[in-house]
Amino acid sequence: MLWGFMHDYRHFIIPLIEETGTIGCTIDCSSPLEEELWLISKGESRIDWEIVAIRSKTTHGLKFLYGENDLINAHQQIPESSYSSKFRYFTSFEKGTSYFVMEHPSLVTIFDQIGESGQEPVLAKPSLFSHWYGKLIDASNLEVIPSIISTETVNDGSIEGFIRFLKDLLRSKPSDWHLEPRKNACLSRLRHNGQMSENSEFSAKHGQWLTNSLMTISGIEGHAPNTALDGAFTVPGEDGTKVSLRVSLIPSLYGYSIVCRFLYPGKNSCLSLEKLGVHTEQEFLINKTYQQGEGLWLICGPTGSGKTTTLHSLLQISVSNNMKVLAVEDPVERTIPGVQHVQVNHKRGVTFAAALKSFMRQAPDSILIGEIRDPATAAVALQASFTGHQVLASIHARNNPGILNRLEDLHQDCESVKSAVKLVIHQRLIPTLCKVCKTPEPIPEEVSRQFPLLNSIPVGHLTKANGCDYCIGGFSGRTGIFCVSDLSSGENTEKVLQNEAMNLLLSGRTSLKGAVSFLPEVLRPNFLFHNCKDFANYQLAHTR
Repeated sequence: MLWGFMHDYRHFIIPLIEETGTIGCTIDCSSPLEEELWLISKGESRIDWEIVAIRSKTTHGLKFLYGENDLINAHQQIPESSYSSKFRYFTSFEKGTSYFVMEHPSLVTIFDQIGESGQEPVLAKPSLFSHWYGKLIDASNLEVIPSIISTETVNDGSIEGFIRFLKDLLRSKPSDWHLEPRKNACLSRLRHNGQMSENSEFSAKHGQWLTNSLMTISGIEGHAPNTALDGAFTVPGEDGTKVSLRVSLIPSLYGYSIVCRFLYPGKNSCLSLEKLGVHTEQEFLINKTYQQGEGLWLICGPTGSGKTTTLHSLLQISVSNNMKVLAVEDPVERTIPGVQHVQVNHKRGVTFAAALKSFMRQAPDSILIGEIRDPATAAVALQASFTGHQVLASIHARNNPGILNRLEDLHQDCESVKSAVKLVIHQRLIPTLCKVCKTPEPIPEEVSRQFPLLNSIPVGHLTKANGCDYCIGGFSGRTGIFCVSDLSSGENTEKVLQNEAMNLLLSGRTSLKGAVSFLPEVLRPNFLFHNCKDFANYQLAHTR
């Protein structure tokens, strides 16, 4: 029987560092991690792991990983089998080397039976093993993201060719596509996770074909020259579903500048507050006040910060409670079963204010207003909140005083606003690191010196984006950060959002680059242009 599977645990860390060869016989430990913790408790916190690695090679014939950067990606690709024991193992791939990482040397027998050709069996420092094992990734379930579309895209002058071009764009799941005309060329760019991608350059003739095709398929015709245009259409995705596109064209010096927003079916619709990134305490406060039923709820944040997704998540609560729910939006990006959606149409007189007045005759329990942007909409929203309705709306404001100033500009009384508003949710989006390719990063000296909170964090705790076949530029998706309060709380919105961003940074979910806009003012200049080609000159100019 293997001594790794025996009832009595066989020590292997202590014998590699002890000199007498007797201590390991008297210590009661049940795992390698307990051995390491016992050594630390006995004042052996400065264990020479390099010596442990040398003796591991001599005693067991196995390489021993102990540095923070020794192992980057931990992939659990070993299927469940009959090899159950008290010890764990996983595989890892780094710099062309495949490792079979074992918690205990007894598992070398299992490696002999299920290890792959070319793999190297290795041991690891117990605390690091536990850290890596806790972040296992099954790369077999991840989808490889194709490269950005090249300039070799088919251009046969047909609508079918344009559809193929769009389907090529959709393969990497961007949020939007930008076509920007220049004097003798045209730039094509995609946005992923809030970040613009590298440029693809087309000829001016190719760019004009793309523009004409887009206008044709969007039904934009008979328009006055040099006017801003809007349109919409759908494109079949690779999996058979249809992706909606919202199109905006504005006249520029060399032609129409185009932005297409991709609205994927089911993406981000009706996510729970927890999945959006709302903390437990914040979720409790939201649910508690939501039960009050009547009043005005405001979601604040810049364009593209996920306000509509949060509003729809809240509406789902009303739908679940069998309420009558009406929503007026511009545009209606996604629909929720159980909600009556109304699309703003100024040409037909369907404005936010007009729709809200009509809503009052429909006896709704909850009303969603896409955005409060004019005095008439603000007035009807406040009136509805005072007459027993629950009104959810978005508004552009940086903080709570900004909300009062904005509504005062829209001719609303501040005291009435304070009485109507039940809860305010400020939010932003931060890109999250790809779990496959993110790596540890030593804390920069300027961060450690200028931001005291980081002084207690071990070197290597921060993480950085690298980029791989499973992500775009090292990031995969985004998560929200929130400040939940009421108008009378006096909460410092900027400080709360900053703390939320720093929590993501310290937990390894984002990088300094991802959180740069939320860093303290004293730190921001050190990283704002960190990835710029001319960073050295920028830094020199600001440190003289």
